[in-house]
Amino acid sequence: MFNKLKKFLENFFEIVESFKEVRSIARRMFITNSFDSIFASLGVMIGAYEPYLNSLILGMSILGSSLTMGIFSSVISVYFSERNERLKELKDLEKELMVSLKDSIYGKSINFLSLYVSLWSGVGAFVFTSLISLPFFISYFLNFNITHALIISLFISFVELGYLGYYMGKISNENVLINIIKNIVLGLLAIAFVSLVKYALRIYI
Repeated sequence: MFNKLKKFLENFFEIVESFKEVRSIARRMFITNSFDSIFASLGVMIGAYEPYLNSLILGMSILGSSLTMGIFSSVISVYFSERNERLKELKDLEKELMVSLKDSIYGKSINFLSLYVSLWSGVGAFVFTSLISLPFFISYFLNFNITHALIISLFISFVELGYLGYYMGKISNENVLINIIKNIVLGLLAIAFVSLVKYALRIYI
């Protein structure tokens, strides 16, 4: 079993190294799903927060959305969609060349490359929201105020948005500080939007 795993990993990294363009695709999916997960967490956090609420419930709500998005949307769905696109490209190429490419390195690479993209997509969705939910679990087990947990989680969210801004700035060779500020402003706008909706619902419901 160990030898099979070793062989699988060797093939996996060899193919990923051979198809360097897949890294840019994985990078885009990582960034996109990271944003999705952070903003979804902010929405759950601000929308559900009440001073009297059990912090475990809020933590589980955020983590539940993280697990659902991370496993089903960001990993499984991305894997299938990426695989379908690559299969389409393979079949189109086979029609043009009038020869089967199933046993070629391109044909064999489809599953490996789709897995690579989906794993990076899942990392973006799962890791960030898990960190955001952590203060609420600590709040529950150490019995400290849920409002303090909220403040810490918001701080973590903005650190993550700042990191993504830094990362995007480095990739695009743009001003890193401007990208960080843009992301933080987006985070503030998201909080303002959810707070406004929450306030409006309280008035009219």
